[in-house]
Amino acid sequence: MMKYTFSIPEDTKQIIELETGMKIEAYLEKVKDDILEQSEQPGRLSVPKAAKLMNVSQQYIRVGMQSGRLPFGWAVKVGGSKYTYYISPKKFTEYTGIEVPD
Repeated sequence: MMKYTFSIPEDTKQIIELETGMKIEAYLEKVKDDILEQSEQPGRLSVPKAAKLMNVSQQYIRVGMQSGRLPFGWAVKVGGSKYTYYISPKKFTEYTGIEVPD
């Protein structure tokens, strides 16, 4: 994934934080997750979609995968404190009993 650097004017940050109740960093992370979920690759289940199906937070999925407690995919450290995640739809269904919609 490419890394971009940009600045956001303070008034824009304030509007986003006021309207969403989220800090700009959390808001941008959510937007990124939404984009990735919409462009989900075949044969993969996104963290946001897995969390929604299990009715848990995305952080629950991430931490569970990092610790090995959720055995339906992999959490791979890609630098510093950043991880990338792979969730197998088949293993997700086997472990949770929840069918993954197409």
